[in-house]
Amino acid sequence: MSWQKALARLGSLVPPPAHKPARPDWAGIETRLGLQLPRDYRALVETYGAGRFDDYLVVYTPNGPRDTIDL
Repeated sequence: MSWQKALARLGSLVPPPAHKPARPDWAGIETRLGLQLPRDYRALVETYGAGRFDDYLVVYTPNGPRDTIDL
């Protein structure tokens, strides 16, 4: 299954937040990190933002809302 289909399936199971998260400055972040982040990760962050799924999977984001979830 492609990551696009997987993200669409996730969206049908766990609707994204009503307010779309701010889109990070990926170019600047990748320059600072010295690496290119995977497209599926970027799409997940742009769809859901920082947070947790079922108190199990934590999504860390660049410039996260709290230090504990800041990439």
